Order: sequence, then structure tokens, then C-alpha cells
Amino acid sequence: LVSAIQSFILERNEILEFFGRDPDASETCSSSKGWFLYVVFVVAVVSIYMGASRFLMLAEATFFNLSLLTGDLWSVAFSVMAQSIIPGSLFF
Repeated sequence: LVSAIQSFILERNEILEFFGRDPDASETCSSSKGWFLYVVFVVAVVSIYMGASRFLMLAEATFFNLSLLTGDLWSVAFSVMAQSIIPGSLFF
């Protein structure tokens, strides 16, 4: 609730633009689809925070940091194996 109030106060213009209420905004999605996307985003973020806190109750913070840092490794493995895209030398 506090975050919703804070976001409406601090990011009012961006929220109005997202929902198409800003007269200077370009073409946006419908209001119902906008609310759906907003609710899905909030649920995803809450799930991430709750999952991270649950993970930290069961395992150590070091293991959590290592699992976050290996995300780039998995993305490179996917791009090489599934998409046949080899990253440039500046990636490494």
C-alpha cells in the first residue's frame, strides 16, 4: 500500500502516460490491459522478494549471490547452443 501511494506520487506522469491519460502520449494499450500488466508486474516483484527471503532462510547468502551471478553464464550458454550466436570478445 505504501509503495503504491509512493509510486503514484513520485511517478504520476509515467503512470498516466502508461495508461494513456497523458495528452502528449503516443499510442498505448487499453486501460484493462494496462491494469492487468501492472498487477502482473506487482505480483512478479512480490514473488521475487518473497522467494529470495525464503531462499535466504534455507541457504546462505553466498550461495544466493553465486546463483544470481551465474545468470549471465546461462544466458551465454543459451545464446551459443540454441541460437548459434557467439558473443564478441568484449563480452568476456
